[in-house]
Parts: sequence; structure tokens; C-alpha cells
Amino acid sequence: MGDRTILDEHGVGDVCRSGRGQLLAPWPNRIEDGSYEFDGRSFELPLNEPARRNAIHGLVRWSHWSVAERAADRVASTRPSAT
Repeated sequence: MGDRTILDEHGVGDVCRSGRGQLLAPWPNRIEDGSYEFDGRSFELPLNEPARRNAIHGLVRWSHWSVAERAADRVASTRPSAT
């Protein structure tokens, strides 16, 4: 907006700090003990915050995404690839 910086960007080759700018899906926070149930099934996740026994910031945080389709109310992506 005018001369104000709206986004806190990082360089193309930089690794972002914390979860800034990352897609944190299917959850944006922590799952205690890395276990959850969905649709009647139980799942175990890797504890990537082991000192606190948490799975943190989704399954796709470090995946690369490309926009496949765009509309005013949604965006669809191509299948992510691992980094």
C-alpha cells in the first residue's frame, strides 16, 4: 500500500525461519504425542519437535507446490514433490 512494505520477504535461496510463508497443512500447529484420529482411523506422525513430544506444522511444510488452477475463491495445486 503506497510505500509501505506489506510482506516480510526472504531471498530466493534463503531457508525461511519458523513457518513464515510456508503451507502448514493439514494442521498449522502441534499434535501432542504425534497421534490423531480421522474418519475412524488412527494415525502416528513423526515427532519433529521431540523434546516436547509433538508433531509440528503439518505434513507438507517442506514440499514444493505449483499452482495448477486459480479462481477468485480458491487455488488448486499440482501434487507436491519432496524437497
